[in-house]
Amino acid sequence: MCATVVFVWSAGHKLGYWGWRRRAGECGGSKLSIKPDTTIGIRYDITGIRGKCIMGGGDKIKGFRGNYPAPRAALAGFGAPGGCLCQVFHAFQLFHVFQPFHTFHLFQPFLKHSLPAKNETPGILNSGTQDFLPPRPPQRRPPLLIKEGSFRNAAAPAKAGIQNSAAFAMFPMFAVFAMFPLFAMFAMFPAFPRTRDPRRKTKHREFLPPRPPQRRPPLLNKEGSFRNSEPRNSGNYFLFRLHFGYMREQLKRFIEQMDENSVAVIPAAHEVTRSYDTEFKFQQDPDFYYLTGFPEPDAIAVIDPKNKKSPYTLYVRPRDPLMETWYGRRQGVEGAVRNYGADRAFSIEKFAADLPKLLDGHDKLYYRFSVDKALDQQILQYLSGQRVRRLKTAYPPHTIIDPTIITGEMRLHKTSDEVELMQISADIAAEAHILAMKKVKPGMNEGQVEALMEAYMKDKGASGVAYNSIVGGGYNATILHYVENNMPLKDGDLILIDAGAQYKGYASDITRTFPVNGKFTPAQREVYDVVLDVQLKCIEATKTGNTVKKRQEYSIELLTEGMVKLGLLKGKTSDLVKKKAYLKYYMHGVGHYLGLDVHDAGRYFSDQEAKHSRPFAPGMVLTVEPGIYVPPDDKTAPAKYRGIGIRIEDDVLVTEDGNRNLTAKVTKDPDEIEAIMRKPARK
Repeated sequence: MCATVVFVWSAGHKLGYWGWRRRAGECGGSKLSIKPDTTIGIRYDITGIRGKCIMGGGDKIKGFRGNYPAPRAALAGFGAPGGCLCQVFHAFQLFHVFQPFHTFHLFQPFLKHSLPAKNETPGILNSGTQDFLPPRPPQRRPPLLIKEGSFRNAAAPAKAGIQNSAAFAMFPMFAVFAMFPLFAMFAMFPAFPRTRDPRRKTKHREFLPPRPPQRRPPLLNKEGSFRNSEPRNSGNYFLFRLHFGYMREQLKRFIEQMDENSVAVIPAAHEVTRSYDTEFKFQQDPDFYYLTGFPEPDAIAVIDPKNKKSPYTLYVRPRDPLMETWYGRRQGVEGAVRNYGADRAFSIEKFAADLPKLLDGHDKLYYRFSVDKALDQQILQYLSGQRVRRLKTAYPPHTIIDPTIITGEMRLHKTSDEVELMQISADIAAEAHILAMKKVKPGMNEGQVEALMEAYMKDKGASGVAYNSIVGGGYNATILHYVENNMPLKDGDLILIDAGAQYKGYASDITRTFPVNGKFTPAQREVYDVVLDVQLKCIEATKTGNTVKKRQEYSIELLTEGMVKLGLLKGKTSDLVKKKAYLKYYMHGVGHYLGLDVHDAGRYFSDQEAKHSRPFAPGMVLTVEPGIYVPPDDKTAPAKYRGIGIRIEDDVLVTEDGNRNLTAKVTKDPDEIEAIMRKPARK
C-alpha cells in the first residue's frame, strides 16, 4: 500500500504535467496554467482538450474539461487506463486521503519540476468545471503558491535535488506511521462480523425477530442460534466467543467422560413454595450449577458431544418485562450464551417440542430420575411412545445412566480454584465462630447468637449459611440437629454451635462447643478433653492411603476408650465395640465429604456391596467431627455428665503429603477459648 501511494503521488507531480502537455499537443493544442490550490497544493487548469483524448472514452464525454490535482493529471496522462483509474479515485475521494501530509510540505520539491514553461502565461481557473471536484473544506494552511504561480521558497533552486530526495525518503515513513492503526486493526480482527444477515432475503425470514432501533443487530434469532453461525469460527460468532464465550472446565471434563453416542439432560432446580404464594429462597441444583454455573431456576442443560457445532445447549426462562418487574431480572437466551458459555439457548417453553430431536439417534441418555418429576414424565412418555410405535419413526436411547456417576467423582476431587473458594468460606465461618465466643454471655437467646453469626457471614461476602445453623445451649446440645434456636442461655451451661458459610456455592462446616460464662466446669472439661483428643488423632488419620472405613473404625475405638475412662461404659473396649455399646453416646459418622453440598457428592465405597472402602486422595475435603452426647435423663451415666453434649468439627483437605485444616483459624483449645471469652468484646 505504501509503495502504491508513493508511486501515485510522485508520478502525478513528475509526469502529470508532461503527460497533459503531450495529450494537448495531439488534440490540437491547449493552454495549461497552474493556480494555487489549498487542497492538494497545486492545480492544473487545462482547456481545449476533448474527452476522447484524455479519457479514451469517445464521444460520450465530449467537451470534457476539468481541474485536476497532480495525481489525477498523472493518471489521465497515461491515456484510457489512467483516465478510468482517475475516475475511480475521484469516485472514492482517494485524492484527498493524503491531504494531511501537506502540513509538512513534503511534496513541495516535486512540484518544482512541474512548473510551466517560460513562454506560457498563467491562466485563470475555469470555474465551469468545479462540479467535477469534491467540495473543499476551509483550510488553515496557506497555499504553497503565490498568485503569480511561483513557489514561496523558489529562491533556492540549488537545493531542489536535496529536497526532492529528502521528501521521497520521508514520505514512506510518514505514510507507515499514519496507517499503522489500520494495519493493527486488521491484524487483531482477522474476521469482521457481517452486519447483515445473509438469510434475510430467503424464505426463512419469518423466523427472525424484528430488529428494534439499535446500533448493532441482535446476535440471536428466536431459535437461539447465531444469525451467522455458519461457519462456526467466523463473523459474529467468532468475535463473540473470543471476547465473551467460554466453556466451564467442569463441563469439558464431563463431556470427555461421557460414553460414545450419548446425550445428557441435566435439569436445574425449581422454586419451592413455602406457603400459599411465597417461596423459599432459591437454591440451585448442585450438579447443574457445577456444570453450567447458571443460577436461575426452571432451566435445562442438554449436552450432546456428537453435535460438534453446538454441544452445549441451555433452555432457560425467556426475558419478560412484567415478570422481571415482579420477581427480578432474568438472563434470557441472550444472557445464557453471552454470560454462561452456552453454544445455543432457547426458551424453556420449546423444550417439550424439541425433546424428540434431542434424544433421537443416541444410544445412551444421561439423566437422573426423581429430581424433576415433571421432566421424568416427559422423558418416560416419549420413550414409551416410541416403543409402542416399535421404533419406526425414531431411534431413541436404549440405556439410561445416572450422570452423578461422573459428576459425583468430579465434585469429590476439588481443583485448586475450588479449594480457594472453600478456604474463603471456611475463613468467614471461622471468624463468625470467634465472634460468637466473644459475644456470648448468660441471658442471651440462642436466636441472638444465630443472628449475630449469620449477619457477620453476609457482611463478609457469603451468600448466607450453608445449612440451618445449630445453636444449642444446655440440654439442647445433646440433640444432633437442633434448629429451633429459641431458648435462653444459662450460666454454667455449654453452648454447641454448628454453623457454616456458603461462598459462591461452596460450603464450610464448623462446630465448636464452649461454656456460656467463659469457664469450663471440671466435668465439662473432662468430656471436652476426650472429644478433642479423638478429633486431633482423626485429623492425622485423614491422609492419602487411609480409607473412610478405617478412619471411622478408628474414631469408634478411641471414643469407646474415652467413654470407659469417663465411666459412661464399663467393660473391655473391643467387646464394647463389637456390641456397639458406643451408639448410646456416639451415633453418627466421624465425617463426610464437603463441597457444593454440606454432605457432598461422591461414593464412600468402591463396590456395590460396600465392602471395599475407597482410600483418601489429594483434593478430597472431609469433615472431622467426633462427639459425645449424654442424655439428661440417662440414669446409667454419672450425674455430673448428664445433659452434656460436645462436638468439635473441622474441614480438612487431603494433600499429597498429608492434609490441611481449612478451619484452623478458629481455636478449639479449651484454654485459648477461655482466654478469648475473658477479653471484652468490641462494640
